[in-house]
Amino acid sequence: MADITYAQLHQLLYGTPTLANQIEIAVVHESKLILALDSTKAPPVPPAEQSDEQRWATFANANSSRASEVFKWPCTLDGAIQQQALSALYGSAIEDIDVQRVVHNALPQVIADWAAQNPPPPEVASVSPAAPAAEEVTPESNDEPPVEQPEHEHRATAKKHRRAHAS
Repeated sequence: MADITYAQLHQLLYGTPTLANQIEIAVVHESKLILALDSTKAPPVPPAEQSDEQRWATFANANSSRASEVFKWPCTLDGAIQQQALSALYGSAIEDIDVQRVVHNALPQVIADWAAQNPPPPEVASVSPAAPAAEEVTPESNDEPPVEQPEHEHRATAKKHRRAHAS
């Protein structure tokens, strides 16, 4: 880390619009790379089966300013970026390649933290048509007349009937 004061770190983090812009561009660049790799797969992966990287890239691509927030401190604390910021006013000398390097290196941990807070959507169960139920033989559909059973036998028969249909 360069010899930089807390006030200078604060100025670099919050008072250097070019650095914030560079970070956001680097995040969009990383998300586009991940999405480009995903687009080579056929057929497309449904949302419930996407990896954390794919889900983060989709989020970051649509919400780049929010997604770039977590990269601001790693970039601000990077020694090479601090050196460049100290050598020029308002960070205009900060190299894009250094910002991209820090974002790229921080990305696995950022994705892991993001995924822990944003679990994948539940898998959508495929709905298959129900198999037709076997025709149940009841006393009314049977050709034989119903036989009256004593109450205790009726309960036992009903219990067997429920067990047979439960399996």
